[in-house]
Amino acid sequence: MPATAVTRTAVATVLAALGLALALAGPAQAASSISGKVVKKGTLPGDRIKQGTVTGTQVKESSLGLVPLAGFAKLADRAQTAVSADTAKTAETAKSADDAKKLEGRDHAAFQANAVRVVTNQAAAVPGPAGGNPSEIAVSCGPDEKATSGGAAWIIPNFQDNNQPTALDAPITGTFPVTDANGVPTGWRALGRNFSGTNRALRVYVLCSPKTA
Repeated sequence: MPATAVTRTAVATVLAALGLALALAGPAQAASSISGKVVKKGTLPGDRIKQGTVTGTQVKESSLGLVPLAGFAKLADRAQTAVSADTAKTAETAKSADDAKKLEGRDHAAFQANAVRVVTNQAAAVPGPAGGNPSEIAVSCGPDEKATSGGAAWIIPNFQDNNQPTALDAPITGTFPVTDANGVPTGWRALGRNFSGTNRALRVYVLCSPKTA
């Protein structure tokens, strides 16, 4: 065989081997050199991505829509908020109602209209001669009470229920409150004179209410 033919055969063999090597190395080289900048947006379908390779790290959460069941959860949150608001409103109404029953922290029973009482005291009966006999009597409220008003009357002793006032000449000459060292009314005092010509008893009355009222 001529030398020229051998040389041509060798060159062809080398070129063929080199072409094969390049053909085999091409895909690997291409795979290692392809990046996101080379791939056009919207050209890769979803089935081209290997399953299980995309994780939460690669997903932008704000781009995801609301899943159907999450809508029910959102409605439940709103319902719970509404219930809480109604409960708060009911509690506020109840508190307002409780406050309305009180003034400065005091219950309604502490006020005069709900706790006033009448206390009485009666002096011994005195005869009623022409010149008249004087009589004087006082009454006190309890230690936690104060006097708000008072009065007096001449009573016919041992007659009917012992509460019958006299219609004869027996005037009340004075009634006034009794006060403590601080000027707080604690009772009532009455004075009178019996001109009736018969025995009469002087009775004094006082209205007492709590000191806090």
